Amino acid sequence: MNIYQRINKVREAVEYLKKDKQVETYWAVTHDMVTAQLRKPMMENGIVTVLRQLSGEVQDTGKTTSRKNPITRYVAMYEMDFVNMEDSTDKFTTSIGSIAEDHGDKAPGKCASYAVKTLLLKTFLIETGEGDESRIEAKPTPIGELDLITLKDLCEAKGFEGKDADDKLQSLAERVYQLKKIQDLPEKYLEDAKERLTTMPRKE
Repeated sequence: MNIYQRINKVREAVEYLKKDKQVETYWAVTHDMVTAQLRKPMMENGIVTVLRQLSGEVQDTGKTTSRKNPITRYVAMYEMDFVNMEDSTDKFTTSIGSIAEDHGDKAPGKCASYAVKTLLLKTFLIETGEGDESRIEAKPTPIGELDLITLKDLCEAKGFEGKDADDKLQSLAERVYQLKKIQDLPEKYLEDAKERLTTMPRKE
């Protein structure tokens, strides 16, 4: 597989991450969470990442902590390569700007962590939410007209014809897949439905 096919495989493996840390008034997904969830699928699909810092600047924010310690801002630009482990010339490169503030020496590290986290989330199209219930489920693609004809043919092969075949498919939709009608059957369940119809008893 080339690097784009490998990235797509990771997208299939990791679709959603729950925001796991409260930052002041909002929730965020952390760098550690993103890294932990992506490490294995990236290794399994032979993707290595290489981060490069293109620029970095410390700025005075004019702000201080309650103890009068100065707060500095670190502004940087980064590039990240997503490299095919089997062919180092096959790679995808993307970039990002990042900003972090701190009253000590941690701003550069925060800046890099935010850049890595964001580049991973955006490259692999990972959805994040504060709770599982906030996940937006993509509407599944239903079967087509030819698929429906195939299912009816399987019913007829078992002795169910006309209205009996329609009733059998309606029952399958409601009982097995919790659907209002067989036409709403998602494509991903088509093979399962065909298997069920193929192995069901013949009509007496």
